[in-house]
Amino acid sequence: MLIIATASHLSSNLNILKKMILSGSDVLRFNFSYGTAEEKMESIRLTQNVISELNSSTKILIDLPNPKIRLGDFPQKTFTVQEGDKIILKTASYSDDPIVFLPVQLPNAGNELFPEQTIVIDEGEVAIKIISVLSSDSLECLVLNSGTILRYKGINVQDNPYNMEEHIRQLEEKILPKLISLDPNYIACPFVDSAIIAEKYKTAIEKLSWNVKPKIILKIESEEGVKNAPEIINYGDMILMERGNLGIHAPFEKIGLYQKYLIALCKKNNKPLIIATQILESTIHNYIPQRCELSDLTNMVLDGVDGIMLCHETGISMRPAYPISIARKIIAEVENYRNKNRAKYEHQRDSGPTDALNN
Repeated sequence: MLIIATASHLSSNLNILKKMILSGSDVLRFNFSYGTAEEKMESIRLTQNVISELNSSTKILIDLPNPKIRLGDFPQKTFTVQEGDKIILKTASYSDDPIVFLPVQLPNAGNELFPEQTIVIDEGEVAIKIISVLSSDSLECLVLNSGTILRYKGINVQDNPYNMEEHIRQLEEKILPKLISLDPNYIACPFVDSAIIAEKYKTAIEKLSWNVKPKIILKIESEEGVKNAPEIINYGDMILMERGNLGIHAPFEKIGLYQKYLIALCKKNNKPLIIATQILESTIHNYIPQRCELSDLTNMVLDGVDGIMLCHETGISMRPAYPISIARKIIAEVENYRNKNRAKYEHQRDSGPTDALNN
C-alpha cells in the first residue's frame, strides 16, 4: 500500500524531511492551497535534492489548490471558541486579534453570505451560524460548538457551490504552467464531481509540455462526485476519496458505505484508489493510535485499497515521521496476514454495498 505524507512548513527542516523520507513515505504531498505557489515550488526543489542525496525512490505529489473560501492569518495561529460565543467574521487577509474579528478571504463577505447560513470550518471541527449582516464586509456569527479554529483553514458554506470550470481556468493561467520545471510524479485535482470536470482537468494537464507526464489523481469530495464516479474514473490514473470534505458535502452517516462502494468500483475497473483524511490523526499527540483508527486502516488493507494519504497527521504534527512509521508498521502486519490468507479475500475483490447510492 502506497503511503502519501503531507509535507508542511516543517519540511524545510532538513533533519525532519530526511526522517519523513526514511520512515517509509512513498510520496510526499505538497498542498498548494496553503502559502504561495513560489513557496511550495521552493520546498519541492529542496525536497528533490534531499531525495537525490538519500538515493530514495520517494515521489512528489502536487495537490492543486482547491476553490474553498479560507480564513486569513492571525498571530495566535489558533483561536479557541466556546459554544454560544458570538464572533465577527470580516473580509480580510489578517487580523491582529481574532476576538475583535476573524478574517475570511472572501471579498464583500457581508454581501455574499446571509443570516441563518451555517459555516463549517475545516473538516467539521467548529461550526458557526450567521446571525446578522453588519456591513458589506462583516457578519455577526454564533458558535455552535466548542473547539479550536486554526488560521488559513477552509470554510464550507451551506448552499454555496463552487464554480469549478472557472477555477480550472484560473489554474491553467496561474499555476499549471509553473509546475512543468518541477517534474512532479503526481498531480491531484480537487472537487471532481462530474465527468465534465474530470475531462477538463485531464485536458488542462495533458496539453502542457511535460518532460514526463505526471499521473493524474482525481479527488472525489462530494456526494455528486460519488454518484458520478463510474464516469469520473475514466479520466484519471488514480482516484482519491477525500473523506474530510466528503463528510461535510455528503451525509456523514453514509461515508463508510461510500468508501466500500468506491473500493468495489475501483477494483472492478482496475483503477487504483487512495483514501485520505483522519487515517491516524490521533498520532499527532498520542503514542498509540486510537483503536478505531487501527481497525480502519486494517480494513483498508484487507479491502485492497491501493494507498492512503496522511493529511493533518504529518501536515500539522511536530513529529511528522512518527505517523508515517506507525502506518508502515500496521500496513506491513496486515499485508503479511492477507498474503497468508489470500484465498479467503480473493472472493471479496468485487464485493461492496453497490446499492449505497440508492439508500
